[in-house]
Amino acid sequence: MYSNNELKKDSAFYYYQKALITDNKNANNYYNFGNHYKKYKKYDLALEMYTKAIEVNPSLTQAYINSAIIYDVQKDLKKAIESVIIAIDLEPGDYSNNAFLASLYFDAMDYNNTILYTTKAIRLSTPESKDYGLLFKRGVSRQIVGEYQNALYDYLDIVKNYSANEKKQHADVFSNIGYCYMEDDQLEASLKYFKEAVTYKPEIDQLIGLFTVQYLLNDKVGSEKTISKVKTVEPKLKEGYKGIGKLEKEGYFYTKRHKEVLRKILN
Repeated sequence: MYSNNELKKDSAFYYYQKALITDNKNANNYYNFGNHYKKYKKYDLALEMYTKAIEVNPSLTQAYINSAIIYDVQKDLKKAIESVIIAIDLEPGDYSNNAFLASLYFDAMDYNNTILYTTKAIRLSTPESKDYGLLFKRGVSRQIVGEYQNALYDYLDIVKNYSANEKKQHADVFSNIGYCYMEDDQLEASLKYFKEAVTYKPEIDQLIGLFTVQYLLNDKVGSEKTISKVKTVEPKLKEGYKGIGKLEKEGYFYTKRHKEVLRKILN
């Protein structure tokens, strides 16, 4: 009760300590004390308490999860992943833990494990609790590892129920669909989605996809018009293909095949 009132947090600290003095063999006493420290961002102290809780009760799943949350905040993805894996070993059928692990793997750029655990989480979810953010991470991961058809299933599942406003907010999903269709040589479908993406958000990723597919469809007028717009939006591309390398350093992703096409267009 005191822990929920910031003005009384010192009183909460006193009673949590007293609980440990009274019963230091109760894992929940350490766990609750850890939650108190976590709430007020005293992360190292919280981790100490969770560690002690686990020593007393190695099956206390939530202590592993809360430890992982702190490791994630501290950008220690390796330890966060290790903690969640233990929790999942204890409770393999827990949806949220599998979803959490998938997100950690995604942040760690381990895309094969992202696919594995997003799939597990999705199987454990109900239709009512469908997480489109998780589905997007699986789609991106599948796209990066080259599973373009599977990525399309995820992306198309996401966009099918979008409202007009959501389409504007998530233009990146439409451009990702365009990239997947382009890699699969379905150029007309790719063109359709890139045009839609550019309508919602005429930014660099959408525009590069559009002029690439226009070039592949031998639309010289359209591709030159789009390239001109791209160079206005992103001055790095005035340097030609070197600009693509700079964009990749900023986190943009282009496949080997796409880069070969871009080299032809931009040099």
